[in-house]
Amino acid sequence: MPVDECAQEVRVVKDRLAWALGHPAVSDWVKRGLESARQRDPVEVLNDLELMTNVVRQWASADAKRAETLRAESLRQGGQTLPGRSQ
Repeated sequence: MPVDECAQEVRVVKDRLAWALGHPAVSDWVKRGLESARQRDPVEVLNDLELMTNVVRQWASADAKRAETLRAESLRQGGQTLPGRSQ
């Protein structure tokens, strides 16, 4: 890849990062993570993100299963659903 194309790619990435860091809809914890990630090797960051993705997916799946189990148990015990959950 020519040097000028590499420089353009770097500018695009920096612009996207600046956009994310300045956007009010991006959560503070994501902004802190991006700030921290900028100081690290990007391959290490990707490895950490892969680990985090796997753990959070398992967490979300377990939480959804737990909520469904509680909902089913509640329905068996009298037809009531948990607050915030629809039938």
